[in-house]
Amino acid sequence: MMKEEKLSQQSKRELVEAVRGRYLRAVRKEKSKILDEFVAITGFHRKHAIRVLRQGYQRGRERRPTTDLQRHGNQRPGRNMAHLRLYLWQKAPTISTGNG
Repeated sequence: MMKEEKLSQQSKRELVEAVRGRYLRAVRKEKSKILDEFVAITGFHRKHAIRVLRQGYQRGRERRPTTDLQRHGNQRPGRNMAHLRLYLWQKAPTISTGNG
């Protein structure tokens, strides 16, 4: 029984670039075959492999934009509550209770 060799990150990137174009042009049945081979070689989970082949290999940690609450989540609760109170106070004239 042969021991499987792990691919380096650089090798995985190169493989993604080599397979990606063929995967994007393929029809559904061919995509499934390409995906099976890709998963077997890289050891990626199938869903991750689909994401990587569709979007390309992202360098570094590119994140999607976060909301203010996510960005400032490590601050003290009192400071967040003050922002919330100010926001609600500013929006109060436009808020409708639906009772009128």
